[in-house]
Amino acid sequence: MQWAFRSRSGTILLISPRTGAWRVRNHKPKQWTKGEVQMLIKMVNVGSTAGEIATELGGYIASVKRVARDMGFLLRSERRAAQRRRPISRL
Repeated sequence: MQWAFRSRSGTILLISPRTGAWRVRNHKPKQWTKGEVQMLIKMVNVGSTAGEIATELGGYIASVKRVARDMGFLLRSERRAAQRRRPISRL
């Protein structure tokens, strides 16, 4: 069991309650490879959702949304994508 404290700079201090020893862990987002960025661009252009892209790349939806937003892309919402796939029933 560890106690974790977040400093003002965003680093996390992990403190062992038994020994009192501590270590610092810095949470930086991982750097995307050129291949991952190219796959993101292709899938956005096709109209894939953030969930589909995250599944394909093996990452998290939040990181896909963050990188897409930083690149200036607007991703479709999951709800709109589901409505589009639903067959239209005619009376």
